[in-house]
Amino acid sequence: MKQKRKFQKLIAVMLLFTMMATLLSGCRKTTKAGTETQNQAEENETDNTSENLDENIAMGRYVEETIDLSDKISGYNSRIFKLEDGRLIITDKYGEFLVSEDNGAAWNPYQQEWLTELLNNETYILDINVGSDGTVYAVYEIKKEDESEDDPFSLYSNLMIIKPDGTQQIVECPVEEKYINAVWVSGDGRIFITIYDEPIYEVKEDGSCEPFLSFEQSRPYLIQFQGSLMIMDGYDYDGLLIYDMEKKTYIEDAVLADFINENYKNRDTNGGDYFDLYSFPGEEGVIYLAGEKGLYRHVIGGSAMEQVIDGALSTFNNPAVQIMGMIPLENNEFLALFSGGKLVRFVFDPNVPTVPTEKVKVYSLNDNSLIRQAVSAYQAENPEVFIEYEIGMEENSAITREDALKNLNTKIMTGNGPDVLVLDNMAADTYIDKGLLMDLSGILENLEGEDALFENITDSFTQDGKIYMIPCEVGLPMILGRETYTSKMKDLESMADMIEKMREDNPGKDLLSICSARGIMKMFSMASVPAWKTKDGELNRETVSDFLMQTKRIFDAQMDGLPNEITEQWDSVNEYYMQDYGIKMEDFEYFRWGLDSISYISGRTQLLSGNMSYFYAYAMNTSLDKIKGLEDARLIQMPGQSSDVFYARTIVGISAASENQRGGEEFLRLLLGKENQSSTFAGFPVNKAAFEEGCIPDETNIDENGVYGSVASSDGEGNYVEMDIYWPDEEKISQLRSQMESLSTPYIEDSLLEEAVYEEGSRYMQGEESLEEAIAAIEDKIALYMAE
Repeated sequence: MKQKRKFQKLIAVMLLFTMMATLLSGCRKTTKAGTETQNQAEENETDNTSENLDENIAMGRYVEETIDLSDKISGYNSRIFKLEDGRLIITDKYGEFLVSEDNGAAWNPYQQEWLTELLNNETYILDINVGSDGTVYAVYEIKKEDESEDDPFSLYSNLMIIKPDGTQQIVECPVEEKYINAVWVSGDGRIFITIYDEPIYEVKEDGSCEPFLSFEQSRPYLIQFQGSLMIMDGYDYDGLLIYDMEKKTYIEDAVLADFINENYKNRDTNGGDYFDLYSFPGEEGVIYLAGEKGLYRHVIGGSAMEQVIDGALSTFNNPAVQIMGMIPLENNEFLALFSGGKLVRFVFDPNVPTVPTEKVKVYSLNDNSLIRQAVSAYQAENPEVFIEYEIGMEENSAITREDALKNLNTKIMTGNGPDVLVLDNMAADTYIDKGLLMDLSGILENLEGEDALFENITDSFTQDGKIYMIPCEVGLPMILGRETYTSKMKDLESMADMIEKMREDNPGKDLLSICSARGIMKMFSMASVPAWKTKDGELNRETVSDFLMQTKRIFDAQMDGLPNEITEQWDSVNEYYMQDYGIKMEDFEYFRWGLDSISYISGRTQLLSGNMSYFYAYAMNTSLDKIKGLEDARLIQMPGQSSDVFYARTIVGISAASENQRGGEEFLRLLLGKENQSSTFAGFPVNKAAFEEGCIPDETNIDENGVYGSVASSDGEGNYVEMDIYWPDEEKISQLRSQMESLSTPYIEDSLLEEAVYEEGSRYMQGEESLEEAIAAIEDKIALYMAE
């Protein structure tokens, strides 16, 4: 990472929102009964177990054996290769290679002197490939002579070919002012390189390069070979491109295309290092596809996609790790390399049920990555148990929230409900009032040592000595601005005072980067929603009325004298969101996420606001005061009508009518345990040990100047802004820890109440109704909801 930072800055647009991938359901899906691979494995085994089992129970599935290589390779820059002599090689762009001579059981260093020399010279390695004969191919950066050290664009790259005997050959980019980014090697040793916005080139034996294949799509980020076939995938590809190199024509495969379109339409990659969907060749004419749905086998041109490994029962379904490479082994085994140095061997066991007979049912209204991570971990630890994970509203599903909840409630009433409920965006109070949730206090009290939670978080969910639900992740509503303003922001009213003062001091500037009444209300409601109901659950007219008055002041200050080009840009962004997602930006899932530091540095925004949910975001925002002219930047908790507010996410309860209460309790313990909590997705961990672990930086990422990372942005007019990110010092880490320990008021989304406030509040702010009329309309809507 140090080498990369010295020669090349990360160019990124800060306003990026990443859509979550569609979560797997708990049901096993297959397009064909059984698989050829499984059948082959079963033919080699004598099954003596079925005599004592129910003859209706299908037997046989792949089980996992995990090898931890995290102390031997970097987490996200490795690939795995199989040589023709049977050896296995794992490459690493930032360290030693590993070699296995026993089919992956043991791994030892595989010294590469050329790599050591490049790394000692702080050379950035873009790509490494290994041919079946052991020849290594490396693409590496070289800085142009007489260019500025700080110019991130003064680079070019070469290809180095290192033969098994140590002989080296250098191949220069065949296109002037262009950049080799990756190298690919076919089974018979043909060499291909990809270059930005150029055809694929073939590298000849003498080092010359010839254009080989042009295409309309962007360059492929993954190329595999099956005999004479070149199989390619890329960002904007509808499916895999299959090119016959002998016949010089493309092969159409409708079955493969339909499978990818249905299951991996929005697949992505990280520059070719890890993948949502990884394809690799198998036996003659066969290609395998690995991703969150599992491992599938396909005969190219054939009529079926055969499920080999069910994603719902494997590491493939774990969103905390990404697949980096996979190879077939002898005896119908497979070896997959995942991010974080996790190597998994998949071995077919004919003596275990195809689908476990014991079941734990988990339900969430929406896709939840932390739950999916826990499901994967629980399945690995308990292969005899099947976690049936149901999502009420699958991505791209036409089902409404109301219909999904009706279906859930019907199942609960008929005794077929889930054991574990994720209560986000659900009427949790109703489930508690009806006695549908189990008291968790006994379970939580016994979580000690590395399993201990923040007591203040659990205390905030205690009702009459009982705890019916607990969040697994917490976000922190925050704002950032100049100390002269933020130091006087103590509550919602004083924040409105200071934003009005900001408008006086900054005429014509964009204060908040939000140009709608609804957006203003939605952003600043996080620290106020907990005050909108009385202890009896009734609407608190006074606090809601005050919220509308104060946010109207904020909206009016933001819009006062705002240039047309700023509001036009807001409208343009909303048009984009409507076209792509069918909603405006302010209703997008990630609207409240993060604080856009780059906008603050550039002066495009005078006050940042948002839900801070991960350690790197904290590092980014606490680095702003190191920038000349921004020394007075201060990050504080968002003022509101409530204090010490946290955004409760992944709120979990156990059904009082659970058919497998023990299994539900075990799943909850794993969900809240340090290992699972060490990788959260929508907030900081509630597990103390996991939180402390997250406070510790990866020292290998810190350069000699203390820089941990960097971000930059360039707008359409060529204005370039960048910043270095420093890991927070102990004083700032202590401040974050103290904030976590002081949280006492959970913000739990109440979509029906909030929607009523935003809808009527917008009419009030736009002069369409009076404040009293708005409050009356909100009461009517809430009363209708309560009656239903």
